[in-house]
Amino acid sequence: MTGTPPSLLPPFWLFFAVKEEAQPFLKSLPSLGWRPEPTAGKGHRFRREGSTLRLFISGMGARSARATWEAAGVQGERPGCVLSCGFAGALDPVLSVGELLCQGNRFCPPLPFEEGRFLSSERVILKAEEKGRLFRESGCRAVEMESALYHEFCDPLGIPCATLRVISDAADEDLPLDFGALTKEDGKISLPALALDILRRPSKISALIRLGKNSRLAARNLSEGLTTLL
Repeated sequence: MTGTPPSLLPPFWLFFAVKEEAQPFLKSLPSLGWRPEPTAGKGHRFRREGSTLRLFISGMGARSARATWEAAGVQGERPGCVLSCGFAGALDPVLSVGELLCQGNRFCPPLPFEEGRFLSSERVILKAEEKGRLFRESGCRAVEMESALYHEFCDPLGIPCATLRVISDAADEDLPLDFGALTKEDGKISLPALALDILRRPSKISALIRLGKNSRLAARNLSEGLTTLL
């Protein structure tokens, strides 16, 4: 399906935290008829039959998301809808790696994905034990770091906004490294710091390989989900 649901209107603004989340979808856009256009602002810009799609890589965390949103608005274009896309950690134990979860605001039409509330966190949740506690306390089904800010911006303006996230780590899984501690001020992971951390703890390599495999599956599934909308 490549047609856009009539109630989901352009211009489409899509926000991802890191390039690994967005890469499969970016590669798929030409086959869907989206043609790249030059842009003076931040991010990527595409056009198809008069519709505009803008895609942004913000970096991790609310601070980076806020800066990216503010930069996106400099060109004066009002989005027809906003999608916060990327990975999320499962809190609900029934969610599997690669499964899509969606939460729209009151202006967003129903989307063809399983629905569930997201917990907005200021840091990466590392331990399965903490995921379980957060699930019990909040009732939210998954956790991520940026989407609440986009909803906060869109709601007062009446802009349809949805969080569309894919599970990259299950509720019973510990993350092998504290990626938040390895994140620079611009929201990007420091590769030298990551390499040093791995050297210090080589026992984590197998878990990192498994996480990488799961993340690639998650990114592919997210891309497939987005192509049904756009």
